[in-house]
Amino acid sequence: MTSKKKNIAVLIPHLNQYYQHNLWYAIQKEANNLGYNTHFFVGGALESPQKDERESNIIYNLCNIEQVDGIISVSGTLSNYAGVEHFQQFINRFSQKPLINISLELEDSNCVTIDNYKSMESIVLHVLSHHEYKKFAYITGPKTNTESLRRTKAFTDVMREYNILSEDICYFEGDFSVNSARDAVNYFLDNQKFIPDIIICANDEMAIGVHESLADRGISMPDQIAFTGFDDIDNATTFEPAFTTIRQPIYELGKESVQGLHQLITGQIKNFNKSLPGTLVVRESCGCFSCLDNTNPKQEEIPFEDTSDKLNIGNINIVDTIQAIDISYQGKYAKEVHELLETLRLEFKNEIPNSSFLKKLSKVCYQEIAFDNSLFDGRWFITWLRESLIAHNSLHSSKKMTEILYECALIVGDAMIRTERRSNYDFLEQYHYSSELTLDLTQVTDVEQLFQTITPYLKAFHFDDFHVCLFDEPIKFDIRDSFAYSDEMNMKLRFTKGEVLPPCRYDTKAIMQKDIFDTDSVQQFTYHPLFFRNRHFGYIMCSIDVASRAIFRTIKEQIANTLERLRVTKILADIAIKDAMTGLLNRRGIFEYLDVVTEEAKISGECVGVVYSDINGLKSINDVYGHQSGDDAIKIVSGIISKVFTPYGKAARIGGDEFLCILKSHEEDGDIETLFQEVTSTLQEYNDKNLNSYKISVSMGFAKWNPSGDQTIDQVLNKSDKELYCNKRKFRE
Repeated sequence: MTSKKKNIAVLIPHLNQYYQHNLWYAIQKEANNLGYNTHFFVGGALESPQKDERESNIIYNLCNIEQVDGIISVSGTLSNYAGVEHFQQFINRFSQKPLINISLELEDSNCVTIDNYKSMESIVLHVLSHHEYKKFAYITGPKTNTESLRRTKAFTDVMREYNILSEDICYFEGDFSVNSARDAVNYFLDNQKFIPDIIICANDEMAIGVHESLADRGISMPDQIAFTGFDDIDNATTFEPAFTTIRQPIYELGKESVQGLHQLITGQIKNFNKSLPGTLVVRESCGCFSCLDNTNPKQEEIPFEDTSDKLNIGNINIVDTIQAIDISYQGKYAKEVHELLETLRLEFKNEIPNSSFLKKLSKVCYQEIAFDNSLFDGRWFITWLRESLIAHNSLHSSKKMTEILYECALIVGDAMIRTERRSNYDFLEQYHYSSELTLDLTQVTDVEQLFQTITPYLKAFHFDDFHVCLFDEPIKFDIRDSFAYSDEMNMKLRFTKGEVLPPCRYDTKAIMQKDIFDTDSVQQFTYHPLFFRNRHFGYIMCSIDVASRAIFRTIKEQIANTLERLRVTKILADIAIKDAMTGLLNRRGIFEYLDVVTEEAKISGECVGVVYSDINGLKSINDVYGHQSGDDAIKIVSGIISKVFTPYGKAARIGGDEFLCILKSHEEDGDIETLFQEVTSTLQEYNDKNLNSYKISVSMGFAKWNPSGDQTIDQVLNKSDKELYCNKRKFRE
């Protein structure tokens, strides 16, 4: 291993989805804190029916366990369709190194999970405790997914506990996708004629599908049909009504997986298993209060206490609450949350001036925008703070706290507007660059030009490192095959910190190249398969930040599409200039080559050699032994001629049994006799080994041409042709 630092490999399907992206961010951040290089191998779910996912999964074969110290597998998503048994076979190949599974428990394995059963149970209990619904629909995830199975079991158990009759429950097996939820709504309402009061979904993606389908039908939500989700993805609050859901501790899953793996690698522990709780987030989709309402469902409003006259000496109740909230939070924004809450606590203790907290919040929100690194979510913070105060029965305990929350909402709202404007500006800028790149790539005629065209755009797209590694020839992938990367590959593009390094050939297993990873700084790279349909060209190894993540897929597809276009163009060009039977150049091809050689010879002052060849007695072979034997003779002769003459130029079949060779830089006449003798002796060896009733031989003629001299190429070709037929007459005699 060339890298001095330890390395963690992460097997993860996709990066552009909410769950995986937040895991990626958490793993990368915590690994950086502990001094590990991270390598994210980004494929798809195993055995997925989705387009391109199976082809994407070959990237996992690139992970070389000899070069990593430990592995994190996002196993809950990876095994989504494959099931536990198949996934176990897949993951066994990495068992030689410490490995932690995220969201999947396997026998005798290390894992970090959330309590899916308790989390789904809390949603169903909430629905049954706070609403008077009679008919329930449930959309599961795949039966092969263990998280889905536990969520489904929780739903079923609570239904049974509350004595809900089976005729009042309708199930549909989804696959966690938006489309499967649309199918589920059609199934409930049209096929089964089952009109539920509420549809409970096993994840938020399917809740989106339910929302869209019900909206298309003109069904009011939650008045006519309510619904819930699971995961609390970013979009959960952008719909009307906002989703009642389970907030998964995604950041904590990633953080704990790195910490656990670190302890396994360093030998501090031998096993690591941890289960994290999900949090019920009640919003409007289940039929509960508006997001602007400050009360809990079925909870008496806490009397408002005007404490303005007590603030000069501090409000101990609110101070203690703030400190308790601060201690309890260990999530994604721990640093920012701690600083903000400490400022708020000190302000309530009158140890710092009033409005210090609001100024701190403004600085955090606006500073993130200014540095184009919008990692802190102010909207989330205010929602979380409000919910935490509700949980501690402290929302109304201070008039000042209420006023602060109102001012916070104004600050965050303004920050969101600025962020959106900046995002729109960046989007338009990147869209402009992307459009320009697309147009530029239509003019590309070879691989070298492709990467020369892309390079100037990489900095504009905020890539620090971007490397493209290609096979010698594209590989056609069959899902029934066991795909293996070739031993060596070509790193055609090496873009590092704004500098373009020379292309190189490298050992595929040694993915951590010395000039990239032999550094004191911690490195983070993602690896993505590069393919068009089922034809694989290689892979991309790059660093991805928040800004470049959105544009990466477009760039990857543009590269793959261009490589496929160049491949097809080359095939069509070869068809135009090559003989279909022999693979040699055809008449058009050899004369195009002659034009190139002629221009070179004019510059160098050297001569060009012209060789005509013809098979002796081919007509007799065809007449006596059949045309298949004649074709075989043509193929044998073409192979020998190509082998003998190609090192010095190119050979062509220009018709029937006639061949023409153009030799570059030909000066010595004696050399041609040696080449002629090599052709003759090779044919003789063939005849001796193959006991055919006929013998194969050729006649050849040669002429030398100086493009700067008085003779024309036609005169030289005629001279060579005449020598050929002179030798042919000698053969007949």
